[in-house]
Amino acid sequence: MTHVLQVPIPFRCPGPELRQRAGCTSNDEYTCWFSASCVSTLDVDTIPEAMEARQRALAAAALQRLQWHELMEPSTIQLILGEGRVRVLRRGDVLFHRNAEFQDIALILSGAIESSVMSVDGRKQVVAYGAPGDILNLFACFDGQRNAYDHVARTDGKVILLSRHTVNEARFADQRFTDLLISKICRIGRRAHQLLPSHSLLSLRKRCLLVLLQLADKFGVESSRGVAIGLKLSQEEVADIVGCSRPKVNAEMKALERMGLIDVLYRCIHIVDYPRLLALAMSD
Repeated sequence: MTHVLQVPIPFRCPGPELRQRAGCTSNDEYTCWFSASCVSTLDVDTIPEAMEARQRALAAAALQRLQWHELMEPSTIQLILGEGRVRVLRRGDVLFHRNAEFQDIALILSGAIESSVMSVDGRKQVVAYGAPGDILNLFACFDGQRNAYDHVARTDGKVILLSRHTVNEARFADQRFTDLLISKICRIGRRAHQLLPSHSLLSLRKRCLLVLLQLADKFGVESSRGVAIGLKLSQEEVADIVGCSRPKVNAEMKALERMGLIDVLYRCIHIVDYPRLLALAMSD
């Protein structure tokens, strides 16, 4: 059964003409529960709240694509859509600064967001790339300390921002939402533990292979040439993830191309022999 997510937009209904166009049967003149089809009829030029309504409807559609309605109670979805603030991001926009005071967590609706730290020698280390469905800034939300990472949009996209108060309200009312947050935190922790040996014990080739597998897991799309990594990355950005200089990582990627494992063209990476690349990454 398909659930249509409804979006609470508290403003006076603009009148029977709009209701007729939208097929709305509500008689409530002050608070409407718009579905995406109803919001699409709103005129941004004549209704100031229409843009906010549209953004929340898009957020509702994104949550439905992510199947979040299966992971929590309907009331929690309504709380997120009602209290959350949708932010549109352009490539390069800073979402959160490391060591800044905590303000919100961010649920990624679309796009890719880079999480990174700066080393003492001024070199950036990318910790992860967030994809739709990921939640950012959870550590600071729970431990009350400052933001742990710099979060920067690597593509255009959207997030929905939730305050600590809203997160706690949802947690106390919905055990399934709490379980979801715990699973997200555990995944972040496991990723951090994977990074420790990769930067101190593993060879550069093994680190490159593991990074390719991680990117394919989050952004991989099946294609006629194998698995295409949907996130376009420059040589410098790949080097930031691997944690090595650009020339060394570039040379290693060229070697993987000569081995017939990957194909790199115009910042697009294809894994053309996924089974063999996986076997090499997992070998001793």
